[in-house]
Amino acid sequence: MIHALLHKEKTEPYKGFSQKDKFERLRLLFSQRLLKKNIPSALSFEIKDPWPGAVDKARLLINGCFDLDGVLLEHTQPNWDPIGLDEKHFYRLNNFDWLRDLKTLGGAQARQKGRQLITHWILHSRGAQSKAWTPNILAMRIYNWIAFYNFFCQSAPDEFRDLYFESLSEQLNHLARIHSRNLDDMTQIRIGRALCIAGLALEEYSFLHEKGLEVFLRGLKDQILLDGGHISRSPAALIPLLCAAHDVRMALQAAHQKSSLLLQSSIERMNNALRFFCYNDKQLALFHGTQKGDVQILTTLLSLAGRQHKMQKTLPQSGFERIAMGRTQLTIDVGVPAPRGHDEYCHASTLAFEFCYGKQRVFTNCGTHPYSPEWQEALRHTAAHNTAQINELDSAEILDNGTIGRKPLSIECEHDTIDGGDYVSAMHDGFLSTNGIKHYRQIGTQNRGKIITGQDHFENISGDGSNGSAKIRFHMHPSVRASLIRDKDEVILSLPGGTGFRFFCAGAHISLEDSVYFGNSHSPIKTKQIVLSTQIAEAMTSVEWLIKLEELH
Repeated sequence: MIHALLHKEKTEPYKGFSQKDKFERLRLLFSQRLLKKNIPSALSFEIKDPWPGAVDKARLLINGCFDLDGVLLEHTQPNWDPIGLDEKHFYRLNNFDWLRDLKTLGGAQARQKGRQLITHWILHSRGAQSKAWTPNILAMRIYNWIAFYNFFCQSAPDEFRDLYFESLSEQLNHLARIHSRNLDDMTQIRIGRALCIAGLALEEYSFLHEKGLEVFLRGLKDQILLDGGHISRSPAALIPLLCAAHDVRMALQAAHQKSSLLLQSSIERMNNALRFFCYNDKQLALFHGTQKGDVQILTTLLSLAGRQHKMQKTLPQSGFERIAMGRTQLTIDVGVPAPRGHDEYCHASTLAFEFCYGKQRVFTNCGTHPYSPEWQEALRHTAAHNTAQINELDSAEILDNGTIGRKPLSIECEHDTIDGGDYVSAMHDGFLSTNGIKHYRQIGTQNRGKIITGQDHFENISGDGSNGSAKIRFHMHPSVRASLIRDKDEVILSLPGGTGFRFFCAGAHISLEDSVYFGNSHSPIKTKQIVLSTQIAEAMTSVEWLIKLEELH
């Protein structure tokens, strides 16, 4: 029967297709007819996607090369499952996020390239058994195909539109049958967004709108804390979720549907958390699997968020404190690790802090790698953060399966204003079960942010005399230059532009050691760290340190 229909079809729509490709086109058509689903022929309204793409990546794509976040892949004859391509880059290749880059570039050539690659994917990524049909990738691809339809389908021939809608319908039918409750956090969000927007934009699939919205809102309710932070405690986890929430809200508005109160309140709370985690350079603090982020996307999100009259000083449910005085800004991690099931990317960074002066990052955690499991695991340890480590142990145990084992059970925190200064005082017991020690830390600012004071106290609960050694680390941003002076008991920090700080300490030996920085790169950037080393005494061991603004000439 397929052979008979193939001969009945006009030959022109299949010009340039192999016999195998022609059979795939008919298979798509038959799958829809057998399911008795009406195949759409147009969108009910245009979906607005406000997120910027990368023009440079689009130009590379037109010239025959995918830029998959640092991995270049030639596509003269596209292979949608190349040998050796890791999971994250396979996801980037098959979710069609790169359509956003082509749209940002614009023009007939970019539209034609988008249609060419969509056609090739349809005819060479057959059936739901393919890796490219896993729920996370499938949901992202459906959203991108709908969101950028008006871009790549402009001036498209009818045969392409038919092929596109036949494949889109098949993918939607498959996605609608997936049970999302047991999937990971972001996959639930992406499935809900794809189904909701498809139901709004495609009349034939209007029954998916409410189902998708229910899945999406359930994901928001489960993942967003009262203060707007993500349950994983990762600033980076907020970005795709907040983008998706804006996508759903704008689609509902375009379809003249009311946004739910849960959606609106979730966006407002996430906006507050985003502002909290963004420094003056409009990029993110480096906590819990976070790099600085895409400055264009973050700028767009902050613009959508609008201004807040007064910046929050705390995210109590997320477990972060913020001190802002003059040009100085400090962010301090005072929370317990994320709960089981959400701790896969959690770092052992209890009481770690970051220090920015104006738009310049001074002390920063080491960050994370965008895809390397080896680097990601190494950068989760306490030594990669601006906090204390005892006997080379982590404040929380990172298990072989990536989850958190031993961890602080109690963290106490107070945020006070004293004599014009702003102080955060905190304690955690993450070393109690391994070393019998509690770590107390106080960090504060004085003199309009020109002086930062710090105290680290180690209480030996066990009473067994000396209980090893402590190291307190201060990782510097690569643009900061450091030098030991005055018999090697002080450090001068030189910032670009001539600003500088003098670092003092008492109660510990001070040294400069090598470090690495993964703020926004795929390769380690060499930098330095200040390390304060001391022996743990019988009862209480104290280390005091001070950072003071200096005029350098």
